[in-house]
Amino acid sequence: MEGLGGRIYCRSKQGEGSYAEFVMEFLPVEEAKKVLGVASS
Repeated sequence: MEGLGGRIYCRSKQGEGSYAEFVMEFLPVEEAKKVLGVASS
């Protein structure tokens, strides 16, 4: 994920039971294509 400019993480709050949130963030498609070396159409 990080190698492609994104990230993944988990966050939770103590005292809120079994609540956990997993977050995945990605680059916009055109930026990801540049990182990967893929030609735009």
